[in-house]
Amino acid sequence: MLSLFPVALELSDRPVLIVGAGKVAERKILKLMDCGARVRVISPLASALIEHWASLGQIEWIQRSYHSGDEGGYCLVWAVTDDHGLNGEIARNVREAGGFCDTATASSDRSMRSLAQGNVGSLMIAATSNPSDPIFSRMMVREILTSLKAEGLDSISIEHGCLREALLLQKMSSEELVRNMSKVGLVFFRENTDFSDRLALYVQWFGQEVSDRVRSCVLKRSEGS
Repeated sequence: MLSLFPVALELSDRPVLIVGAGKVAERKILKLMDCGARVRVISPLASALIEHWASLGQIEWIQRSYHSGDEGGYCLVWAVTDDHGLNGEIARNVREAGGFCDTATASSDRSMRSLAQGNVGSLMIAATSNPSDPIFSRMMVREILTSLKAEGLDSISIEHGCLREALLLQKMSSEELVRNMSKVGLVFFRENTDFSDRLALYVQWFGQEVSDRVRSCVLKRSEGS
């Protein structure tokens, strides 16, 4: 069984290609637009929603069938037609061109997988399985998100990130940063549910300046969320 390497990509203003324009394509396009990617769709027909996005100029729709070579210049391609054989052909072509391709159905030719994903606070939770089981992966993501929210932990990722930024400004070593951040895990937040109490502990552990920066950062990001 092959090992998989998980990675989060910055796709702002990056060109990506989707071959196919049905319901599966809609889900991919929506997430890619949220990431700021430049989406090109190739398909002779498209769903009403994809046509609408194209009419607004939010995506580019090339209204024809896929031609070998269309994948050139794209490092990320999704082959999501209802023709499994064509999806496999596209995946092979993308691999040979040095790119990565996901397909609508499991295929030995695909070179990447889209992960089940959800957000809580500033934290992204993503999952996949090997062998691929997207339904189970989505179930697990929902379970994790529900559990975090039920415990009131949906906002701690913001505070944790603010603390890390404040400590980095102290110009401490990587070892010091890891040691200090290890004090502030899930147990810490479960035992100290009041924000003011946590700020007081930050003063005790890291100093007033760090505590003040955390407070300012959390309030600013909470207002913007």
